This record gives sequence, structure tokens and C-alpha cells, in this order.
Amino acid sequence: MKFSNGIAAFFNWCLNELLPPIIRDNKYIFSPIYYILFKEKYKYFLEFRDNFFNFSEKEITDYYRVTEDCDLKAKSDTSDEVLRELQSLIIGNNVLDVGCGSGIISEYVDGKIDYLCCDIARCFKKKYKFCYCTANNLSFKDKRISTIVCSHVLEHLINPIDAIKEFRRVASERIIIILPRERPYKFGFNLHTHFFPYRYNIELLLKSENKYEIKKIKNEWIYIEDLA
Repeated sequence: MKFSNGIAAFFNWCLNELLPPIIRDNKYIFSPIYYILFKEKYKYFLEFRDNFFNFSEKEITDYYRVTEDCDLKAKSDTSDEVLRELQSLIIGNNVLDVGCGSGIISEYVDGKIDYLCCDIARCFKKKYKFCYCTANNLSFKDKRISTIVCSHVLEHLINPIDAIKEFRRVASERIIIILPRERPYKFGFNLHTHFFPYRYNIELLLKSENKYEIKKIKNEWIYIEDLA
């Protein structure tokens, strides 16, 4: 079952803003909903947040591969509004799309900029420069990439700080991080384990000494950090 990004965004807003915790964190309410949406894979979502921090990196990778067909959005997690905003934010000679997924960001990169991408699994057939690697262990030399873009990835990681250190090592000019604006709760329709309902949640995580800007576009944050 797939929903348009607009419907999914509205549903998430209702879940975040209208439901009290006594409903939002109730296993007996969410179990039948999960079963309707995810069929035999419903327990993956029901148990994920309780078990996540006990998983090894391999177990997490396998978890995502098993549930990759359970995404309720028909398109990318990144909204069209944010993708359009990205066009004017990417600078330099090349860009690395970390956690590229279907490669949707490639469609919004200027043709004069070299597009590279990486992920734990290849989900598209376009002939871009792709490598298999995790966000916290990028297969690139120091200051090799002008702009790093990482969209809807940090909320999935055990330790996003390790990934941020890697971004700052590899990027030479700019880091762009896109995050969902979402409250923490026990059960959800995604596999997120870190949450950023407010601007200060981002600032507490990133703790940058560099110049940065944070933009809010509907249910998403864009964090832009300049390194040069």
C-alpha cells in the first residue's frame, strides 16, 4: 500500500500533533494497523524501537533490506519542495549523495556538477558513480567532495555523530543534511530511532563550530554547514 507524499505528510502531522501518548504508544492499537499495512512483516515495525540499540550493524542492514518494500510513500521521503531548494544549495565541482536510495536527488543536481552516490544497497539502475558503504565509514579521501548531501538517513543510525564526523572529513565546502520533523514515540510507520521535532534537537546533535543555517520546510529540516 502506497500513499502520495502529501497524504503521508498529513498523516504524520496528525500522528505527531494530535494523538496523545496514551494512544500513540499503545501496542494493542498499533498491532492490527501494522498487520493491515505490512502483513507478515508487521512485527518488524512493532518490535524495532525496543530492540534497535542491541542490533549489530549487520543485523540493522539486514533489517532494512527485509523491510525495504514496506515504505508507505510512493516517492522519496524527501519532499518536492526540499528537492527544489537543494538545487540552489549544492556548490563546487562534485556532490556525494549519502544514503542515496532511489537516486532521486540526482534529478535536481546541475549537469555540470559530478554526481556520486553511496548506500548500503543499490536501489536504482542509473549509471552514476556508486559505491557500497555506510554513512559512518565513507570510502573517500579527506576533502575529496565539494558538497555532501544526506537526506533522511541520520534518524536511522545507531550513532549519527560518527556519520557527521565522516561528512566533515570528506567534504571540503558544504554539508547539507535533511531530517524529518518528527516527535519521538514508541510505535511509528518508519524505522526511525532519532527524532528532531525542534531546531535545538539538531543543534545538540551537530554541535558545529562552523557557520551553519537551519531551514524548516513543512515537516522537514534542512541543515546547511559551510566548511570553507
